[in-house]
Amino acid sequence: MTTLTPYIPMIRGVIYLVAGYFIAKLASKGIDRLIQRRQKPRYTLLVKKVTFYLIFVLFVISALRQWGFELNVLLGATGILTVALGFASQTVVSNLVSGLFLLGEDVFQLGDRILISGVEGEIIAINSFSLTVKQSDNTVVRIPNDLLLKTPVINLSRQKD
Repeated sequence: MTTLTPYIPMIRGVIYLVAGYFIAKLASKGIDRLIQRRQKPRYTLLVKKVTFYLIFVLFVISALRQWGFELNVLLGATGILTVALGFASQTVVSNLVSGLFLLGEDVFQLGDRILISGVEGEIIAINSFSLTVKQSDNTVVRIPNDLLLKTPVINLSRQKD
């Protein structure tokens, strides 16, 4: 039994990772079932992913502690890295935040026809960072979400009488 003693923290860490993955998966499926009837599919998908990653990150942190990592040093390095990545990826973050605003505003849905900056077509995908529009000549155009907030968008499918 003493020969396994040095490996016990390693084994615990692995158990935390495996258990964390399955618990996060179960929790995200439970959240999905709970809110899917009341919310739109894209909102449900966002909440499901956030739930999964939050729970799994907690288990990863627990596994790292079992393996002897100093989390204070790790968190400090993560903070510095986050600031550097924030400056380097301003456009990506802008598109992500714009996507969250568009999600809340409910301006358009899949299948709607829109006109934005001379591009007219049917919305075939709404993602975290962009909107994909299929034009009448079957060309597909990707429109970044931050452009959707900065430019007037005409929804041709939702005209008021």
